[in-house]
Amino acid sequence: MDSDDKKEQGSNQKNHYLSSFFDHNRSFAFMVKKTEKLASAIYLITSFISDNEPIKWKIREVSTRLLSYGINLSNQGHRSRVDAMNNFLSASLEIISLLEISNISGIISPMNYSVLRFEIEKIVELVDLKERSLNSKFLLSKNFFEITEGQAIIQNRQEDTNKVFSLKDNK
Repeated sequence: MDSDDKKEQGSNQKNHYLSSFFDHNRSFAFMVKKTEKLASAIYLITSFISDNEPIKWKIREVSTRLLSYGINLSNQGHRSRVDAMNNFLSASLEIISLLEISNISGIISPMNYSVLRFEIEKIVELVDLKERSLNSKFLLSKNFFEITEGQAIIQNRQEDTNKVFSLKDNK
């Protein structure tokens, strides 16, 4: 087996691991992908800002930190997840503030600012919703109240049987 085949095989194993990881964590995978897209959009928009402008590098730095914090949200330990959530929210707020400054000063367009802000807020809502669902004591599934026709018939028969026995007990 030559070197290229070994590299491809190793890459396939990594992709399989990531694929199986994301299959079990679809909402997490969605959030990571959304954050990646956001960071990419930020890099594209800031590419038009002069390299001499310090805010360009600060926005980029915070966007990559946001991605890291988002990935850290997958930690199952409560304390580390709370820390990651706080870091994620702080970085989100910091990016919005830096983008607002850039917008007000004319460094980025109002349209780019509003699109980025909207996407950041959507990601924050998604992360907040996921965090609240993890902290819930009990969540009903979507189909909790659904019953099949067979279940309804069995339940009616049990109720009828209970009525018969309660009538006998009253006599």
